[in-house]
Amino acid sequence: MPAREDNIPQTDRLLIVFSRNPVRGKVKTRLARRTSPDFALEVYERLRKITLNAIQSTDADLQIWYTDCIPVRDLLLEHPAEALLQQRGDLGNRMAGAFRRGFEQGYRKIILIGTDCPGITPGIIRKGFALLDTHDSVIGPAVDGGYYLIGLRFFFADIFDGIPWSTPDVCPMTRRKLRAAGRTVADLETLSDIDTLDDLRNSSLIIP
Repeated sequence: MPAREDNIPQTDRLLIVFSRNPVRGKVKTRLARRTSPDFALEVYERLRKITLNAIQSTDADLQIWYTDCIPVRDLLLEHPAEALLQQRGDLGNRMAGAFRRGFEQGYRKIILIGTDCPGITPGIIRKGFALLDTHDSVIGPAVDGGYYLIGLRFFFADIFDGIPWSTPDVCPMTRRKLRAAGRTVADLETLSDIDTLDDLRNSSLIIP
């Protein structure tokens, strides 16, 4: 199914997915170091298929933000979506840019996820949007101290500034920034991301 070409909100909810372009040697590099680039790519594509299943019934507009280029065809674009290119800078700068654009488009509740979490489901995403009815923000904590989901109903770039990405401090520091600004925070269940071979071994992910 082709990507959506318009950027007119169909609802007040926006789901943003950050995806790396699936290129051998450029995805899951920590996993690849202990396995192989081909195996790491296979794992990443499996995770992206899980993500696709999770985003297909969430009753929200969808944007897929790619790291390197906008593909002509991609499995994440099998569901109607707007395809976009992440801006330059660190992860915080890229996420802030995506949220800023979404709120400028007129969305009132925005959730952003990645493509690293094998436990993500449509129910978790729907619960995240429901929590934004009564909270300013929602976080899906990851076991490693990061988060697999963040949702906002306001634009607050400061929560993405000065964060030590890929450390156990990511989620706690983000919560502190939100609460220091007087914002309410709701938590979803804690799930695991897959970045390393140990993560994969400790997960239920099955690679054919």
